[in-house]
Amino acid sequence: MDIVVHGTKGGRKIFTPQKISGLLDVTADGAKATAIGQQAYSIRFTAGNTIFSKYKIIRDVRGDKRTGFVGFSLSIPNNKKLSGTEIITVLDKVSDEYSQTYIVDNNLNEVTENWAFLNSISNEYDTKLHPADDDENMQSGNKDDAFIYFKDTAKLQKYFDAPYQDEYTLYRQILFIDNALKDKPENPLNALRHSENDLTGKIDLENPKYKLLFNQNAKGGVRIEVKVNGSPRSNKNKIRRKNELQITWSKQYYKTKTQTGKWDAIGSEFLIVDDKEETVTIREIDLDPETKPIHFDVSTKKDNVKITNAEIQIDTQPWQQRAEYTFKAEELGREHKISARKGDNLFSDVEKITPKKFTDTSLTLQLIEKKVVKIVVTEAEGEENNVLDFKVWVSEGKCSTEKVSEITFTDEEIDKTYNITVEKDGFVRSEQKSYCPKIGENTIYFKLKKGDKTKNNMNYKVSAGKHGNLKDGNDYYSNNKSGSDVKDKIVPKKGYEFTAFELQGNTLIAQYRKKEPFYKQSKFFATVFVLLVLSGLGLVLWRLYSEKEKEKKKLLTDKQITAYVVDDSLFVEKLHEYKKQWEKRENDFIKSSGGIFGGEPDSSQWKKVWKPTYDSIALALKKRELINKKDFAGLRNLHYSKQQEQFKLAIEKIDSAKYEKVREKLGDNISDWTLTRIADSVTAVLNSKEKNANTKQSKEGKKEEKKVEQKKEDMDKLVENQAELPKSQKTNPVVSHVDSQNKTSEIIAYIRGNELKKQTLNQYLQDVGSNSTLKTSIKLCLEFWNLDGTKNNSYSSFQQKIREDKNLQNSELKDFVDKMCSKDCPKYLKEVPGNSAISTLTQLKNKLKNE
Repeated sequence: MDIVVHGTKGGRKIFTPQKISGLLDVTADGAKATAIGQQAYSIRFTAGNTIFSKYKIIRDVRGDKRTGFVGFSLSIPNNKKLSGTEIITVLDKVSDEYSQTYIVDNNLNEVTENWAFLNSISNEYDTKLHPADDDENMQSGNKDDAFIYFKDTAKLQKYFDAPYQDEYTLYRQILFIDNALKDKPENPLNALRHSENDLTGKIDLENPKYKLLFNQNAKGGVRIEVKVNGSPRSNKNKIRRKNELQITWSKQYYKTKTQTGKWDAIGSEFLIVDDKEETVTIREIDLDPETKPIHFDVSTKKDNVKITNAEIQIDTQPWQQRAEYTFKAEELGREHKISARKGDNLFSDVEKITPKKFTDTSLTLQLIEKKVVKIVVTEAEGEENNVLDFKVWVSEGKCSTEKVSEITFTDEEIDKTYNITVEKDGFVRSEQKSYCPKIGENTIYFKLKKGDKTKNNMNYKVSAGKHGNLKDGNDYYSNNKSGSDVKDKIVPKKGYEFTAFELQGNTLIAQYRKKEPFYKQSKFFATVFVLLVLSGLGLVLWRLYSEKEKEKKKLLTDKQITAYVVDDSLFVEKLHEYKKQWEKRENDFIKSSGGIFGGEPDSSQWKKVWKPTYDSIALALKKRELINKKDFAGLRNLHYSKQQEQFKLAIEKIDSAKYEKVREKLGDNISDWTLTRIADSVTAVLNSKEKNANTKQSKEGKKEEKKVEQKKEDMDKLVENQAELPKSQKTNPVVSHVDSQNKTSEIIAYIRGNELKKQTLNQYLQDVGSNSTLKTSIKLCLEFWNLDGTKNNSYSSFQQKIREDKNLQNSELKDFVDKMCSKDCPKYLKEVPGNSAISTLTQLKNKLKNE
C-alpha cells in the first residue's frame, strides 16, 4: 500500500518522496474559484493497482493564486483488499493532517513538508490489508473523467467496497461528488477536468461479480466456449449475475450444444452457482454424436442382378446381413474398409471410404463370382500319403505348370470346362480330369504312382518332327491323342507351318506343310488393296487422334490444381477459373481410355482423381472466403498444407478476445494478399499490442502519458500501414519497431509475389543485414531483369539457379520462369516493345500475354 500527495504548487508535481505511476492532472482548463475549499473522491485503475484518491480544491499561491488542487492518493495492489470504510478513513486522515499543517485559508504556499505522519498512517493500515478473492486487472480508459453523486458517506463506502464496475473502464477515473453540491457554484466539478458522463444511478451495486470456472478443453475432447454480452471470456474471469451468458459445448463429429441466458435461468444441468464461494462453474456434459447412414447397393458385376441379402463386413467387424450402416462420432473421420459377399461364391473388392468426405448416400459394391477349388494329391499305393509341391496343369493356359494347391475361377470362367492334370518328379503323370466349376465339387482328388512319367501308357511323348523344334528345348507329354493341349509347344522352322500331330505308337510327331510365297497367293493383291485402304483410313484417324491428344495435353491437370491449392496464394479469381475448367473435364474421367474408338463407361477415375481434386478446389475457395471475411474462428478448424503452416500458426495465436482488434488493423480488403503476407501482418499486430501495453506501464505524469500515447499511435499507424498497403507500395519499409524475424518474413513474402520492383529490391538488399541466404535470393530477383537470351544469361540457365534457392521455391517468379522454359521461343524483356514502362513481374506477364 503506497500513499502519495501531489497537486499544483507553481505547477503540477508529486510532493512526497514516494512516487507511483498513473497519477493524473485533474485541473480543468477554466477552473472556477467558486469551488475552492470543496473536495471530491475518485477511483482509477492502472496495471496491477487500483488508485483511490481525494482531491481538495485550493489556491496555488506560487502559481499566482490560480485555482488548483491537492490530491491524496492511496495505491492498493489488485491482489490485496481494504474495505471501503478503511479506504475513506485513510484518505480523510491524510487530507486532514496535511491541510491543518500546510494549507491556510485554502491557500497552498511554498513549504517544506515533514512526511513522518504518512509513515504512521501507512503502517497502521498495512496490517489491515488482506488477500483479494481474485486479481481483477481492470484498466482505465482515455475518456475524460465520469462522475457520480453520492447522498451520504455510507453510500460512498459501498462504491469503494465494489470498485470494479465494467461501466468505469471507458474513463480516466470516476469522480464521486457529494449530492448536496449538485447544481451549485461550489460544485468541485467546476474546478476538475471531467466529461459530461453522469453515471449516477447507472451502477447496480446489488449485481455482484462471481468467478467463472470452466475447463476450455473438457473431458472427452469437448471444447467449452463462454461469451458474456457477446464478448469471449476465459476461466477465472469475473461475471455479473445479470450478465447475458452464451455457453457452447462443441466437439468434432458431435452435435454442438448452446445455452443462453442469465446464470440463474440456464439451470443446474449446465452450471453450478455457489453463492458462498461466489463462483459459477460450467458443467462438462456429454454431446450427442453426429451420424451418417450409408446404404449398401449390392449387385453382381456379371449380369447386374441386385442382391438384397448380402453379408457386409466393415473393417474387422463380423460379417453381417445389413442394408445400411450408420457411422457416428469419430467413425465419420476415419477411413473404413468395406466389402460384401453372398454365400461361398460371390465376393466384392474392398472399397475404402471416409464417411465425412463421402458425398453419396449409398455405396455400390459389385460381387464377382468366385469358386475356389482345392487340389488334393495322394500316393496311389501303400498308405496313400499326401503328395506335396506338385504341379497343376489346366487347359486354356490357366495355372499352367504352377505349383499351387488351389485354383480360383471367376465370373465367365465358372461356366467353362477345363482339363486338369497334376505331376511331380518321381511320379507318373496323373490321368486327365474334365472339370466344370459351376457343377463340380470344391475339391478334386488325384492319385500319383511312383515311377518314370514317360512309361505311362496314358501319356504321349511329343516329337517336333523334321521341320520344327520343341519350345525352349524341353520334353513335353500329352494326355490327348490329338495333342491339342501341346500344339503351342511346336516351333516351325522358317518356310513351314504346323498342321497337326501324327500318332506313331506312344509318340505324337508334328506334321508340317511348306508355306507358298506370298506373291503367288491369290489373296495377296486383294489383301494389299485392303491394307492400303485401311492404312489411309488409319492415317486420317491417327491424325485426328494425335490432334485430340495434343488438345488433352493443353488441358488443366489435377497436378496443377493440387500444386496451387496447397500453396499460399489462393486467389479467388484463379480458383474459380480452375473450378470452371475442371468441371468441363468431368466427362473425361467417366470414360475409359479406349483409344480413338472410345471405351465403356468407368467411374473409377472419376472417384479417384476428378472428385478429390474438385473437392480440393472447393476447400480452397472456402478457405479464401473465410480469410476475406476475417473469420478467424472458422479458419482454425480447416486443414492446411505444409506451405500454409506459417498462416495456420499465426491464426492460432490470435486470442478470441483480440479478433476485432486484428480485423480492424488488417483493413477492409485482404483479398489480394497471400497467406504468408497475412500471417506476417497478424504477427506484427499482436507484437505491436504487447509493446504498447508494456510501454504504457512505465510512464509517469501527464507529459509522460502523452509520449506513451504518441508512441502507441505511431506504432498503430506503422502496423496499420504495413497490413493495409499492397506489397508493391512498400518501397521503403520501416523496420525500427518491427523485429528481425518479422522483417525477414516480410521480405520473403515480397520476393515470392508478383511485384519485384528494382527500387524495392535494392532497398531490401540494404535492410537485410547479415542474412546471406536472403541476400542471395534478392540478388537473383534483380538478376532476372537482366536476362537477354544469351548463352549464360537465358531463362534456362536462370531456371537452375532459382530451383536451388529455398526462398523462391513457391514464388511467382519460379512459376513464370518454368513456364517460359516450357515454350519453344521464350521472349526476353529487351525484346518486348515498350519495356521501359515495365517495372513489375505482373506487367511483364501481361505484356507477353498480349504479344
